[in-house]
Amino acid sequence: MKLRHFKINSKFRGLPVGFSMKFRQNNYYPGDNEEPICMVGLNGSGKSNSLEVLSELFYFLELQTITTAKVLEELNERYAFLDFELHYEISSFKWKYAYSRINKTLEIGPDERVIIQWAKKKDGETIALIKGQDKVYPMPLEFWHEILPNKVIGYSSGQNELISNPFLKLDYHYFDEFVKSTSNKNEEVNTGVNRMFFMDYESNELIVLANFLFEEPSLGKTINGDVNTKLGIENLHIFSLKIQYRNYDNKVIEYPSELNLAIDKLKRCATAYTDNEITIKNKRDRIIELSYFTDIAVKKAFRNQFKTAYELFRIFYLLRLMNIHCISPTSRRKIKEAPRNTNLSDLIPRPEMDRLAFKVMDICFIKRNATEPVWYKQLSDGEHQLLHIMGTLKMMNENDVLFLLDEPETHFNPEWRAKMIHLIMETNKEMEVEQDHFITSHSPFIISDCKPTNVYLFHRKNGKLTVQTAHDKRLNTFGTSVNILTEEVFNKTESHGEYAGITIDKLMNRKYKKTEDILKAKNEAKILGDSVEKTLLFRKLIMLEEELKKKNKA
Repeated sequence: MKLRHFKINSKFRGLPVGFSMKFRQNNYYPGDNEEPICMVGLNGSGKSNSLEVLSELFYFLELQTITTAKVLEELNERYAFLDFELHYEISSFKWKYAYSRINKTLEIGPDERVIIQWAKKKDGETIALIKGQDKVYPMPLEFWHEILPNKVIGYSSGQNELISNPFLKLDYHYFDEFVKSTSNKNEEVNTGVNRMFFMDYESNELIVLANFLFEEPSLGKTINGDVNTKLGIENLHIFSLKIQYRNYDNKVIEYPSELNLAIDKLKRCATAYTDNEITIKNKRDRIIELSYFTDIAVKKAFRNQFKTAYELFRIFYLLRLMNIHCISPTSRRKIKEAPRNTNLSDLIPRPEMDRLAFKVMDICFIKRNATEPVWYKQLSDGEHQLLHIMGTLKMMNENDVLFLLDEPETHFNPEWRAKMIHLIMETNKEMEVEQDHFITSHSPFIISDCKPTNVYLFHRKNGKLTVQTAHDKRLNTFGTSVNILTEEVFNKTESHGEYAGITIDKLMNRKYKKTEDILKAKNEAKILGDSVEKTLLFRKLIMLEEELKKKNKA
């Protein structure tokens, strides 16, 4: 998948009416089409708003495919303000199959690419078109799910929680759809209720577990590879799971048959487990606790039962959805209907840990040169962030995945920031998939690894927002020194912090009437580390000292 264009003909947070962005219109440099899009600018410039509007657009389109006519009517009323256009390129196999079912002939070769065009007009109508060669075909609503991306993945370092709102709301819609499949029949139904998800702390736990359980270097199976080397993690040591069948009102609930079958698989993989079952009014009240010592045998059991890391992650994800049972129907409705500017992280209730339907506990790793196992929660913020982001990239091993990553390098040290784009590129190359990555960043290391046609500079002055590529601004970002980029992109000419800068300015602007004043200033300046500004300060002091000596001789 490659996103080509979006436009909103209505105001959206900090973005003005008519705001639009076009991507990869001309490939000036080798690799342009495969590399991430990087959005940069000062705080409040609008770059994160661009990711937010994309997440809202895909949320709106996803709901069209999974909800009832009544919900759609309410949805269209709440989104009456939103008039948009959205174009992206996807691989063709899905919608070719869909179109063959409605007896349409597509004049497109097997390897030819197509553009999907979405538009929502002021009259409320939403249309979907497939553009191949010189022809455009309309796509009926019942087939829209075939032309959406396989996955839309959102992430924020924590500074911008509004980007998570559409993903959090979707969890509640997915939950409603999934529990409809609750049945006593012993059959497995694969419900596709996870096209969009947000990489929060809890989902990242699930990704970490699934990746490490399918990693076995002795068998040539490596998922985390270079990331594990950087973090010094040798292996997953232990973890445990707890599953309960009770809701917010302490009443017994039923799980969909797909999950009951999956729980049986988890029990087969466990080192030890307990399954306490009590029948109350013809319903089964159960508490299942599973413990895992992750040796080769346990990993082999997981591979036999779940086949792929993503299949296991998907089961964990669906089990986590069951935690919504612990939130009252009134709260669920408020969350789904919350205005778009509401911070849902503040609105969502936090059930007590012991009341959760599904809980992951006691994740522990073996780390190189560590005398004792290290708990997952003991890892640093940077280690968590690297595991989460790279683990998710590795997990989504399929075409047509869109990543919306808001400042993913916030907790990285400079070395990891300098490596991030390369890690993304190598991951895609290794998996041989076509995906798209949109990144907002304040890091000159990230910008320096992006081609100028893929770097979008956001600037807001006197309330007016302008966006242009670094290429249009004639700034070649690729391989450019981080000091130059700091000055050109972020208007930061100093090479030091503000507190140190105040000290330098005071010394630079002080009145020096005798050599003793200069000697005193030199002593005060010894506290400063090396910088261009310190060099300029000492040059000025030396010149003043020479002038004073000449005057004294005269």
